[in-house]
Amino acid sequence: MISIARYRHLIRTLLFLLQSGQYGEIGRRFRERIYDDTSMVGMRLDLTSFEGDPANPENLTIRPVRSGEVPSILDFREWGITGAERHDRILRSLMLQEGIQTCYVAEDSRGDPCFIQWLIWPDQNQKLERYLGGWYPLLSPDEVLIEYAYTAPDRRGRGIMPAATSCILAEAREGGARTAITFIPAGNKGSLRIHLRMGFTPFLLHVEKRRLLV
Repeated sequence: MISIARYRHLIRTLLFLLQSGQYGEIGRRFRERIYDDTSMVGMRLDLTSFEGDPANPENLTIRPVRSGEVPSILDFREWGITGAERHDRILRSLMLQEGIQTCYVAEDSRGDPCFIQWLIWPDQNQKLERYLGGWYPLLSPDEVLIEYAYTAPDRRGRGIMPAATSCILAEAREGGARTAITFIPAGNKGSLRIHLRMGFTPFLLHVEKRRLLV
């Protein structure tokens, strides 16, 4: 049975989509609630022995997203993008709206944003619980969650994700974290391979079945 927190999140999401004029996305959300199967692979990384990715294509630098900032790569009103791209951008825009910290943006040598990802610390447990209603496990004091990575479509296939994620994980280790976890769709073979190469190991398979809004 879906939790009250998840219903609240769904309502907030639908209001956001309605205000943004994203009527097609509203239909998609209802279809997902009527019938949808989701399988996510939980992966874990020991940060105490993590060496990172020495490659740094395009001289990437990372920084936390500034207050009130929505990186340009999350423009879900951009003409010509696919429905899947719009869906991905809306998901991350909603995370920013909820104020879940800390979102990092990676910029190239020209200062253009090309990648974002959240590095979520245990002090965000309550906010994450309120946002997703217990979908993620509560983080222990020395554990972090990295989630919602997104690379600009024209920058994919250039090694940006592992390079930027390595920098973000280095920030987590310097902040005292000893373990990082993430959840990846079971069908996303490319992302699974990247994380395995980075040293992540699977520890959990989370399967969720939605039938008639429950």
